[in-house]
Amino acid sequence: MCALAVGLEAGAAPIAASLAGALGVALLVRMVLMGVSWDGRELRCVSWLVTRRVPADDVTAVRVVGYSGFANRFSESRMLSMLVVERVSARPVVLRGTIARAATAKAAARDIEGAVLGRVGAAQDASLKGTRADARALVRETQAALAAVDRAFGSPADATDAHFEAAVEADTLQAAVAGGLRRDGMGTSGVLFGKESCRELLRRTDLRPPQREAVARMLSVLERW
Repeated sequence: MCALAVGLEAGAAPIAASLAGALGVALLVRMVLMGVSWDGRELRCVSWLVTRRVPADDVTAVRVVGYSGFANRFSESRMLSMLVVERVSARPVVLRGTIARAATAKAAARDIEGAVLGRVGAAQDASLKGTRADARALVRETQAALAAVDRAFGSPADATDAHFEAAVEADTLQAAVAGGLRRDGMGTSGVLFGKESCRELLRRTDLRPPQREAVARMLSVLERW
């Protein structure tokens, strides 16, 4: 449309033609940049007009919905899909620039969730996995794993000098996981910090078998978030 305007108005209205041409170039450049990228700390969501940055700990899920935008007068499409980033602190970010076939959009959503939340292979269809009931069941498993770690290590105040450091690390692990745990979900920072704490503990050579088993169980549960 911009190219047509330039062709029609170049002689009669050069200023309007120049503006239309500049707009066309700007849209082309913007179109190349559109999409979602992840730098390890935040999602960069580039759409037609704005760029939004969403910190990792603010992302709760990436959903696939039917496309709704200017192309179809904001009625939900049954053939094309787009991504929506759910956030803790604000309204979801609707990414109309991610318009694609449903299968492509679902694959992209799985990749993004895998990178940001560690949910590799997480399904976007509620009929398959990822329902609220699944999350609550995982919350209960996480609570049980926390209790097992607490029983295995006890309080740092009661630990002997030889086991004090491991008990402190286990206490830090419990605080991170418990702090990120909600009734029907788990905060991203709690998951990431908890997994790293588990791995650090498992590298220790002074853990007793029950302690090692409890930490391995905790890591296994966290890997499923």
